[in-house]
Amino acid sequence: MTDAKGHSAVRAMKKPTKLSKDTVWEKLELFPTPPWATRALMEIALPRVVSMRPSSIWDPCAGLGHMEVPLSEYATVHASDVHIYELAPLSAEYDPRDREFRDAPLTTAAFGIERVDFFDDAAAWPFDRRGWIIGNPPFVPAARMLAKALAIEGVEGVALLLRLQWLTTDERWREVYSHMPPSVVAPFVERVPMCLGGYDPDGSTATDYAWFIWSEPKRCKLLDGADPSFPLQHIPPCRERLTKREDRALALRCVPGFVPPSVLRKQSPFQAALELG
Repeated sequence: MTDAKGHSAVRAMKKPTKLSKDTVWEKLELFPTPPWATRALMEIALPRVVSMRPSSIWDPCAGLGHMEVPLSEYATVHASDVHIYELAPLSAEYDPRDREFRDAPLTTAAFGIERVDFFDDAAAWPFDRRGWIIGNPPFVPAARMLAKALAIEGVEGVALLLRLQWLTTDERWREVYSHMPPSVVAPFVERVPMCLGGYDPDGSTATDYAWFIWSEPKRCKLLDGADPSFPLQHIPPCRERLTKREDRALALRCVPGFVPPSVLRKQSPFQAALELG
């Protein structure tokens, strides 16, 4: 599989801002997950489905590691991605690792993210105990990723963060819902802002997201004629409660040239006129 069909994150905006077109992060749909949205899975959505949180987690579309960091608060995490990204220089004021890598290009490998193509036949469960696959894949190959994840020996559950739009279309009905429906779909009541190439703590969006969760993969496969319906359980407002002060350090983990959309809005002539008015 080529990098152009990778699986780094969910597309959140159709038009990137202030980043060059045709970059690897645009092709791989690198839209890092706000940390609070990952904690919402672990603290709200998953406890409704399983009695115990997973102790081992593989994030196979880790991107820049924005999901791996909060997941590590709850479990042992193996983070990988189809691509190792070059990062913008970090500020030593916020992250002391900048001193260590000052004289060399900083990449996501510095944070322990391994280069693994999840769709490669050699990609196997990385733990000696059972656990979950949790990730934020790009929209189109998500069904293919799900099918492989459910088939991996050692996987006891899968949770994917996707646009709510992934619920629909004839194609996804054939590929997913007609024969391996999720245990639950948990839409966010609040919007989960994501942007190309980095994390914006003050970002906003008009896009709806949900956690799609499959527990006990063998039970997710339906027999012919079985009922394919599944519950929809909303995630209540939690952004403020599940956001931590140290999350802002993750905003510095971005691709070269990334400017947070919230900063661009403040810099726009229109916004300046509003503030003056």
